Amino acid sequence: SGGRVNGLASVPGDNRIFYAASEWGGIYKSVDAGRKWLRLDRHLPTVSWDVEVNRERPNTVYATSFYDGRLNSLSGINVSIDGGNTWSHPSTATPPAKLCAAARREEPSAFGISIDPDKPANVFIGTNCGVAISNDFGATWRYVDPTPTDPATNVWDVVVHHGGVVDVCGDDGHLRSVDGGGSWTPGSGLPSGVCSITASPFEKDVLLAAVG
Repeated sequence: SGGRVNGLASVPGDNRIFYAASEWGGIYKSVDAGRKWLRLDRHLPTVSWDVEVNRERPNTVYATSFYDGRLNSLSGINVSIDGGNTWSHPSTATPPAKLCAAARREEPSAFGISIDPDKPANVFIGTNCGVAISNDFGATWRYVDPTPTDPATNVWDVVVHHGGVVDVCGDDGHLRSVDGGGSWTPGSGLPSGVCSITASPFEKDVLLAAVG
């Protein structure tokens, strides 16, 4: 397989530091505006998907990855508070029992990341077992299922915008929460499947999505 970069992150206010989530090689970092890249070897999952930096705490970095086949895998959600030098996989980053199929919990994967622009302590991540939410900069996590009438499945991407509105897309199409993930309203017209979603910075009801 190839060496695609699935996700990029910049440090707000610093045009030199960037992070890249690579398809099979883990997470990379540049401190010279992309001229040279260093592999962050302490991020153990290699099949990475997304990476984001918290604008209020620029040394706090979130990375997501697919299940890598390892026993007691650290795949899914990983957090660094020192600019990528070391990483943790919080115990609460593992989905709780019975929220989704056992195989999904035993083989954790996580995908798109979004940080609330107004309240950076609130971080939302799409996973293979619903949406993972942190309200303390990634120290602890809780999981919610946007479709509670059936087991949680893949939420491929999430965007938080305009006063905490949360939009997600995935295997159950598009859903929206206006109360921080407590309840969800399904949208219409967006196919299910692997997707990417974002919001217009100027109009809270204008969303753009790619589904394939």
